[in-house]
Amino acid sequence: MMARKLILLILAGVLVISGCNRRANLPEPDYGYTITGTVVKNLDTNQLLVIANLKRNDTTFNRAVLSIRSDTLENLANQYIYTYHDTADLRAGNYYLKINDTSQAWFDSVAFTVPTDVAIDAVTGVTADRIFRSSDIVYVSFLISLNSDGYMYSVVDEDSTYSGKGFTEFVPFEATSVALNRNEINMPDAVDDTIHYQVYIYSYTGSPVSTNFLPSPIPDGLTPNINRLEFSGQFGVVVVSPRDSLNAVTQ
Repeated sequence: MMARKLILLILAGVLVISGCNRRANLPEPDYGYTITGTVVKNLDTNQLLVIANLKRNDTTFNRAVLSIRSDTLENLANQYIYTYHDTADLRAGNYYLKINDTSQAWFDSVAFTVPTDVAIDAVTGVTADRIFRSSDIVYVSFLISLNSDGYMYSVVDEDSTYSGKGFTEFVPFEATSVALNRNEINMPDAVDDTIHYQVYIYSYTGSPVSTNFLPSPIPDGLTPNINRLEFSGQFGVVVVSPRDSLNAVTQ
């Protein structure tokens, strides 16, 4: 009887050990779906839209249904887009982007937060007509945006807005103003005429990706914020302030 119990204990131990090894040696699952996208709330143009790209097994996938509340994004040229009538259609608060692939009976969602509106409060260090010379350092202060994860400032030639050009940089943590130096932001002096620049503040949450629906592109530094068993990616919100302006002139 004692020998039989000993044999059973040994067998149980072997099963437990082999079971642990089997679980430990399982390969990490591949992500089946990857999403990248941004909610752009542009207070300067009174434009509010959602842009998203979805891949299934690393291939662009355009047969899923993406929605926010009861609003279904349209598939346009393999990109999911929804344009709202007014920026007030997504007020500050928490929302979900829902993704449904009925062909695979797969559903997931991305939580995102729309922060409160952001606005430039003052531009100092320039004349009343916003003249900006090479020796000047201009300070741009802004009103805080509640529930924001951070801010960026954008300076772009008015002829190059929404074209993927311009200078954008993160605002230092907890700062509510930035100093603009002509050399640092690559603002050349005009040779014959004044160059007109637009200035914006971006408030953001999550990890938005850059898009030409922004006055100038988002800088590098934000990383993917979705990391699940079958779902990965990068998604967030950008609120764009109403613009201010600067006029670059020769010394």
